[in-house]
This record gives sequence, structure tokens and C-alpha cells, in this order.
Amino acid sequence: MIGKLLTPKKNIDVLKEALAAKRRGQVFSMAFIGVNGVGKSTSLAKMAYYLKTKGNLKVMLAGCDNFRSGAIEQLATHAACLDIPLYEKGYKDDPAIIAKEAL
Repeated sequence: MIGKLLTPKKNIDVLKEALAAKRRGQVFSMAFIGVNGVGKSTSLAKMAYYLKTKGNLKVMLAGCDNFRSGAIEQLATHAACLDIPLYEKGYKDDPAIIAKEAL
């Protein structure tokens, strides 16, 4: 059942969608979810790089994983390498609040 829920019904061109949101004056956001160690942070950094370089878009990371030790520091390293901002509140607040504030 979970596989059926998570299987995409259509292809999504992320760059096209992000550029369309920019033209409308809106924020384009994505959430990366999954269990520890599957590559969420690395994939997030790759997507940020792609959107920044191919779409000439302003990109920001939001550190909402306040459960895993070192998660915020890992994102900070990616953000520094990519020269993009990181919104984070450390390990104390509700992840949903952090995401809402980041937007």
C-alpha cells in the first residue's frame, strides 16, 4: 500500500515548476523525507545546486531535522559549499514551525 502511495502518477519537471513559481512571484518549496542514511541531505544539496545553476534561482535550505544529531551541521556544510543561505533554529523547535518560518 505504501509503495502505491509513494509511486508518482506523473513526471514533474522541477526546474520548470520552480521557474513558473518565480514568474508568478511565488515561493517554490520541496520537502525531502525518508529514514536516516538514505541520502536526503546529499540529494537536497544536488537539487539546490541544479536549481541555482540551471535556473539562475535564489535557493535556500531549511534545517528542519532537529532529531538527528549533526543534521543541521551537515546542511550548513552543504550550504557553505554552495554559497546559499541556511535557515535553521538548532535542535529545539517543532520542525513544522521551522519550515513555515523558512517559507
